[in-house]
Amino acid sequence: DNSKYLQAEVEVLLDNDDRGDLSLLHDEAQLTRKMFEKFVELQTRYNETVRFNQDVVKELSMDRDGLWRAIGLWKTYMTQMAIQKEKILQEQITEIVKNYFIKNGKTVTNEPIRVNFDELPKPVQDELNLLTQRFQADTDTMGGGPYPFQRLLQLKGHETRLDFFKKLVKIQQHRLMAQEMLRNFEREKNKRRGERKRRKRGKRGGGGGGEDGDSSSQ
Repeated sequence: DNSKYLQAEVEVLLDNDDRGDLSLLHDEAQLTRKMFEKFVELQTRYNETVRFNQDVVKELSMDRDGLWRAIGLWKTYMTQMAIQKEKILQEQITEIVKNYFIKNGKTVTNEPIRVNFDELPKPVQDELNLLTQRFQADTDTMGGGPYPFQRLLQLKGHETRLDFFKKLVKIQQHRLMAQEMLRNFEREKNKRRGERKRRKRGKRGGGGGGEDGDSSSQ
């Protein structure tokens, strides 16, 4: 019966503070907006591949309608993040399987590699399982998936929704800062490693020069 196609019974859910004075939340709304702007600034500073448009975010307000717009933008952002992470996962899986094929003398072309998981040896299976578990853990930590947005829909007031959204932004802000700290640590470690290598080369060169000087004076 096509007359009922895509028909549904719905109920309009109103916030329990729908008629409340939102001016009382002005400071909290401003804090949330500034936190959002700070997060977007960090994205630009750290050159994140998936990031918000700074101009769009600066135009946002955190009143009832503005918060829903921010939530919509956030959902799009999280979806793009999940797509990017899944793409990276697939590339890593392909690389592991390709290396296994090459190691075992099998021909590898630019065509997609097709192999059943059960046909792979256990060490390769374990490596792929670990990779998948890390991906899932990263996704959970990121706050992706439908749960946060379902929760935002179920919350019954602007104040609680604003507070929950602020927590989502804070999670991502801390994630970015932790990633940057790790990158800085790796850069510093590589820098020290390079300096040690240069000192070793300098000592070897200096030692050789001293021996040449002694022999010439004799």
